[in-house]
Amino acid sequence: MKQSSPALSDEQLMAELGAMMVRNNLEDLHAGNGPISDALMKQINRRVRDAFYTCLHAVRWQERSFSASKWIDYHAHSIPSYWEAPELIPGYRDGLEPETEGSTPAPIDRTSLEFQAALDVVRQMLDRIAGKPEGRFLRGPGSTIRRQRLERLAIDRYLKIPTAERQDSSRVGYLEFDLTERVRAMRGTDAGDA
Repeated sequence: MKQSSPALSDEQLMAELGAMMVRNNLEDLHAGNGPISDALMKQINRRVRDAFYTCLHAVRWQERSFSASKWIDYHAHSIPSYWEAPELIPGYRDGLEPETEGSTPAPIDRTSLEFQAALDVVRQMLDRIAGKPEGRFLRGPGSTIRRQRLERLAIDRYLKIPTAERQDSSRVGYLEFDLTERVRAMRGTDAGDA
């Protein structure tokens, strides 16, 4: 394992780790004269590391840098609606404890009426949270990616509530409370980086 170097920032180290995970996930396409040659794999590895680093840097600085905020918003708006939600790599996901978020990915049909109803409920929740003082983190420059991340999490959790219980205001209220707490925690983490 590569030792931590004082010359690399936290984002650079995280980018290298993420790039290694991508590289290992692509290895079956490369190994044994696969469709990816050694030379092409070298180029892919470099571009993946650079993209991870740029993403991590922009996310960290989006609140304090207009350029970083524009970069994040541009790329967040470029994500096509037909992309499947990212999933954890099976070798990692399968070893997670059942209570760990992401351990049991639920396939979601984004065109279903159930998903659209969940999306409406979750967006209303996030709008209410954004209207509160602690929700300032969900408004303005750089907020797009945070809202999308919370939206995906909340929809997944909402759809796990049994259909008969979705009308129970306490179940849905708890989800909104949990989202509010996550926003506070995200804001606190970001403030600690300043």
